[in-house]
Amino acid sequence: MLNVKEPTSRVDWSAGAVRLVTEPTPWPETGRPRRAGVSSLGASGTQAHLILEAPPAPEPAPAAPARTAPDTIAVPLSARTPQALRAQAARIGAALAEDPALDPADVGFTLATGRAAFEHRAVLLAAGREELLAGLAAVERGEEHPGAVTDGTARITFTGAVRGLADTLYATRPVFADAWDAVRAHLDVRLAAPFPAVAEAFAEEVALFRLYESWGLAPQALLVSGPGRLAAAHAAGALTLEQAAEVLAVLADGGEPRVTGTARPEIALLDADSGEPLGEDWTEGLAEALTAAPAPSPDPAAGGPLALAAAFHSAGEPVDWAAVFEGGGARGVDLPTYPFQRERFWIFG
Repeated sequence: MLNVKEPTSRVDWSAGAVRLVTEPTPWPETGRPRRAGVSSLGASGTQAHLILEAPPAPEPAPAAPARTAPDTIAVPLSARTPQALRAQAARIGAALAEDPALDPADVGFTLATGRAAFEHRAVLLAAGREELLAGLAAVERGEEHPGAVTDGTARITFTGAVRGLADTLYATRPVFADAWDAVRAHLDVRLAAPFPAVAEAFAEEVALFRLYESWGLAPQALLVSGPGRLAAAHAAGALTLEQAAEVLAVLADGGEPRVTGTARPEIALLDADSGEPLGEDWTEGLAEALTAAPAPSPDPAAGGPLALAAAFHSAGEPVDWAAVFEGGGARGVDLPTYPFQRERFWIFG
């Protein structure tokens, strides 16, 4: 009780276990819910009585995700004007130079997920702090840099070439691994190991496309070249995995595959050389396309999946950067604020 020093003499305090508390007293833990009664008695006769229960113990904080050191990090920048974009690059570069403990992956994650995306954009792809600082300095000066993506396109190229990304992506990107397993499950039924290169490329390109989808990349068109036609058609929704695996099996047996029962592509298929749409005639010459040598890819993703995300972002397309950074352990950090470009306007009479 507050403001009470002496217990009332009208209560036999020696009977029972009730005691009047007149000073702060430790509340022992007994393994049962701790409850207390609180009474407030007003001079006018108003009374209020409460029974309070101690809240449950807070849940332990979840363990921070394990940090991994990615081969390449993406640091997206955006601003309303070219001047502000250069100024932002300067501020971020200065912050990195002044604080050696500032992790470049945290910088990229914070800018990607905690800042608005404006019309003037650039994405820096760097293998570490020094590369990132060099790229930021180039953007600050308005110069080109190999690691700075300042323009792009919302298109994905399918060439049918094995890019050698499967092992790394399978170990680090669960979405890629699930898609890869799904494709291989169909191929295992119809093809003998080892798979021909065209089947390996098909599995890799389909799994890559599913990874891009999980990053929110919605291509306006798919550029098709040579053996990449089959994976592109599947990605566009024109045929199922079962149909694609059957085509590859017929081709491996030396036959000429024929595709029937195809659906209308949900994404435009364009010839990578001419830019002309393939339309509903994409099945014509399929056997020749699948046996042709893969052409060199102009796709930004030739430099890795992050390069394609950078191209989409620079083209003004949405990218789910939280999904891109997922699993790496990057966290938000304090960074310099947006460099507002202030102008004064004077009114003269």
